Amino acid sequence: MSDANSNSQSVAAVVVTYNRKALLAKCLDSLLAESRALDAIFVIDNASSDGTAETISEHYAGRVTYERLAKNTGGAGGFYHGMKLAHEAGFDWIWLMDDDVTPAPDCLDQLLRESRAARVLVPLRVSPDGTNAEGSAVAAYWNTPGVRRLKGDRVFDLYPDLATIPDVIRLEDFSFEGPLFHRSVVERVGYPRRDFFVLCDDTEYAWRILTTGPETLLCVTAARMIRQLPETAASPVSTWRRYYFNRNALILKRMYSKTLQERFELACYYGLATVKAFVANRFSGEILGAQLHAWVDSHRRVLPVRYR
Repeated sequence: MSDANSNSQSVAAVVVTYNRKALLAKCLDSLLAESRALDAIFVIDNASSDGTAETISEHYAGRVTYERLAKNTGGAGGFYHGMKLAHEAGFDWIWLMDDDVTPAPDCLDQLLRESRAARVLVPLRVSPDGTNAEGSAVAAYWNTPGVRRLKGDRVFDLYPDLATIPDVIRLEDFSFEGPLFHRSVVERVGYPRRDFFVLCDDTEYAWRILTTGPETLLCVTAARMIRQLPETAASPVSTWRRYYFNRNALILKRMYSKTLQERFELACYYGLATVKAFVANRFSGEILGAQLHAWVDSHRRVLPVRYR
């Protein structure tokens, strides 16, 4: 379903970056080459030290709005800051993404073609070789008894062959690698949780949108976003990723738990998972500390930044 008025609506992209100037340049070049020209591009730099500021000054001055934050606020802090800037500037649509994705030339145009169907539009992420890399889930488990996972089947599980993928797919989750939000959604639910720092901030935002009002998260499969970096799911989980993912996932599961029984089951499950992680990592005190800190900090009103 196309929207004939989509070209009259303003669109701003928000790109969050940290010490990846080469990837950022590819992302910006792709955005500047979109067939449907963007009205603004905001680059939020989490205090990079790799010459990102110089790259922007030399190659993108006057073409993007660049803001270097005083400290690394994580992806969540960057998206909070960038979305707030774009929203307060009055843009109709806000397009969020990390620096490690490159949209296809018609990506934005394809998204806006469905702007009457939904106010949250998500492109399909693909690998550089053209295979399906869309890890957003079609089902979320925010309050499903006995289920510890955050997400159910993902798009790449259901449709490994892109030749058979439908034109649109309803989601209950997305990644901050290309979702396009109408400003009315932002006005209703606010900005991403910057205190999450990294990981699960996108899931939290998706769940907040779905559980606080009638909304559709729509993946537009003709709109393609290329992931520049490969999936790292098979790699060993670093301490910082373990900590932030567990802490933020625990917060989410507790937020949406409806009964004391669900919370008790969550505590038992996490205790067992902690023991397994401790043993699997050769009784690593570092791993045990990350697991325990994640549990304790998930109950705090003010979330610490233990790794930056």
